[in-house]
Amino acid sequence: MKRWTLVGLLAVWMSAWTSTSAQTPAIWSPEPALLASPAWRAALAGRQEQGALAAQTRAGSGEWTLSLATAQRREPLLQPGSNQDLELSLQRPWRLPGKAAAADLAGSAREDYGRARLALAWREQAERLLAQWAAWRRETEGQALLQAQRDSVAQEVAALTRRRQLGDAAPAELLQAEAALAGAESRLAQGRSAADEQRRRLQSLLGDAPLPPATWQAPAAQGTNAAQLSEQDAALMLAEAEARLSRRLAELERREQRPDPVLAVRALRGRSGEERVLGLSLTLPFGGEGRSQAGRAAEARAAAAEATLDQARLDAQLRAQQLLRQLELAQQQLSLQARHAEALQQHADKLARAYALGEAQLGDRWAARRQAQEAALAQAQARIDQQLLEGRLALASGRLWPMSGPPVTRSSP
Repeated sequence: MKRWTLVGLLAVWMSAWTSTSAQTPAIWSPEPALLASPAWRAALAGRQEQGALAAQTRAGSGEWTLSLATAQRREPLLQPGSNQDLELSLQRPWRLPGKAAAADLAGSAREDYGRARLALAWREQAERLLAQWAAWRRETEGQALLQAQRDSVAQEVAALTRRRQLGDAAPAELLQAEAALAGAESRLAQGRSAADEQRRRLQSLLGDAPLPPATWQAPAAQGTNAAQLSEQDAALMLAEAEARLSRRLAELERREQRPDPVLAVRALRGRSGEERVLGLSLTLPFGGEGRSQAGRAAEARAAAAEATLDQARLDAQLRAQQLLRQLELAQQQLSLQARHAEALQQHADKLARAYALGEAQLGDRWAARRQAQEAALAQAQARIDQQLLEGRLALASGRLWPMSGPPVTRSSP
């Protein structure tokens, strides 16, 4: 029976991975799991809060007030049945011109702010899911390679055992092979445990949704530059919406420096019905120091939001440039790892042939094999790292798992 070597097993594993990667990527979307997550439900509740606050801003504080007053006259000349007065009043504040329009703009800005918060929450949980997918795939690829290594060493131990029984192998060689098998089984057990842990973590994020297929990968985002990425940055959109909201609220607070007049309709019944009066009253309150300080506080909040927006623009540009640089470096690293793994594999092949001809020591052969194994594992991990960065780029450009619903408004101030 032909004996498999590590070279053959690694070649089969790499060719299988290559053929799998060459297939059309499977279609998979975690949208149902993202929509059912507790983080998303909390984000939806936050958006509902912003919607209610927007409606409250539009409605203002113009509430109707009903007052009823009664009095008993003490005049000796009045008859006992003509000494009661009754007054009924219905009043409410009336918004001054311009306040309703400012409140409507502030309400719209608050709704935009709620949508921006929702978009950021969606992006954050999508990034967590993508990172966990990469961790799971990294451990899964490593486990497959460790399994191939263990099987190769086990076949080598079986071959040396038969040779030892025939007197063709030294006891030290068999001991070295058995020690290598124990190490390979230990690494395989650790790899299985790590892969299972990452799978459980990924499944906890997905809930009842199935795991992604092995052929799934993020869509390509070719031609995306740093300016486009920073423009679509969810944190920057939130900072813009917050600054716009702060400006609208500051403008509304400035208009509130002049209190609204109070208009009242009054009905008076005096002398137990002998006198009847129907009239209007207008109350003009004067703004005090409290309103002035509230306006100054709103202006300060708007200035702080503008400064935060400037910093958010810088951070978005840095994140976009860093992501593109990381992807470029990951591609270079993968190419270097591939050449490094190929060179070490060729070296291990040469030592294997030299050992078969009696020209190399078994220890040197095992050392070269171990180096080739580690290089192959590093190559697999570099490939997953590149896929993770491609996924992050697709997320940042809106090509991967876009949030359903109306887009975030990018209106001018």
